[in-house]
Amino acid sequence: MLSNTEFLTMSGNLFTFTNYKSDCRIDINHTDDGRPLKRLRIKSDPSKPIRFAYTPQRGMVRINSAGSVTNDAVLDELLSLPDGNLDRLINYFEKYGFIIPISSTMYESYKSDDLFTIIRRMQYTIKLMTKIQEPQKDYMAILYLVCYLLFTEPVTITSLNNASYDTCPHKMWQYIKNTDLSSDNDLPIYPSKEVDATDQYFLIPDGIKGNDYKLYFTEYYPGFNDTDPFGNPLHSNDIAFHEIRHLFKNALGLPPRERQVVEFFFHFQSDISPICNIGPCGLLKFSKSDVTERYKKFFDASMKTALIDIAKTTLKTEIDHAISAITPDYDTDRMSASWYIPDYIAGLYFSLFYMDSNMVIYRQCGNPTCGGFFRISTTNSKKRYCDDSCRNAASQRRHRQKKQSQQ
Repeated sequence: MLSNTEFLTMSGNLFTFTNYKSDCRIDINHTDDGRPLKRLRIKSDPSKPIRFAYTPQRGMVRINSAGSVTNDAVLDELLSLPDGNLDRLINYFEKYGFIIPISSTMYESYKSDDLFTIIRRMQYTIKLMTKIQEPQKDYMAILYLVCYLLFTEPVTITSLNNASYDTCPHKMWQYIKNTDLSSDNDLPIYPSKEVDATDQYFLIPDGIKGNDYKLYFTEYYPGFNDTDPFGNPLHSNDIAFHEIRHLFKNALGLPPRERQVVEFFFHFQSDISPICNIGPCGLLKFSKSDVTERYKKFFDASMKTALIDIAKTTLKTEIDHAISAITPDYDTDRMSASWYIPDYIAGLYFSLFYMDSNMVIYRQCGNPTCGGFFRISTTNSKKRYCDDSCRNAASQRRHRQKKQSQQ
């Protein structure tokens, strides 16, 4: 087995790291109803080391034994991996090595869904960094990325030599999991307990809207035993609907950033729509049919500002968690600084940590048949394609569509 003690060493402006090529196999089992369950069997090959480095201009790059850059698209390729495509994921591991140190003598088994979740979270972290920096904000795209990172259940993988990696368990996810809906704080009731219940409300401090929010009884207690038109319990398919309402009223002492998340999602589900699905395809599914109209009406400047703040906090939490095991270590043999790094994915996040998103962003290729991502300067706002072949392909596509429309 390979040691899980690797060092990201610093020489001048370079950080370097060694990983090992992997050999992969696919196991396919089936559930009782015939659904396939795929697992990846993988082991490392210590005779085939792969050297990486970080440069401020290029980010994470692959280098040869002489230190020359042979590939500067390590992060680009990871970002461009198609979701759910196990063959492409295997090709990436065979090319760059596995995300944590693994056995070199035995094939280890990992659920493909867990691996896609880990890769997807890093992809979405990079995408969120890019979306935040864009001059024209796509707030719905930012909302999707934030929702996925906040509300997706954490995943942990562990190798045979006890190296492990876990995705970030955000506070909001933990609060929702630990919410006891049967408990309630004792807030004053307005205007009084003597008036009809439909007129009674609580006053909740609201940092997003700037004033105390009148939380009416009928809004806070929407009928736990009520059903929708299909006979299902009301809001049973909405993500954390009751938990968010409970936190909005009862979790008043949360730290400001965490309280802001609660307030934002309370207002979003109250004014616009509850969210009933966060898929891995980039789309949110909403409960209300008129969500477009309600979004235009209620997603105002205060909600936009709050979402960007939450996106930045989410981004910071993801990166800080991923690099939390990296520590400085002074190399007395070389008499220079070095860094302990537990795994390859931590090295990738470390390169992301050092990337200046005010100078460099990732953009998705404008060729719909490509879908890959490429790195550009933030001052190069006009570049839409990853290379000339994609630009030409997109131009030919537009030309064909124009001719067809004229026929």
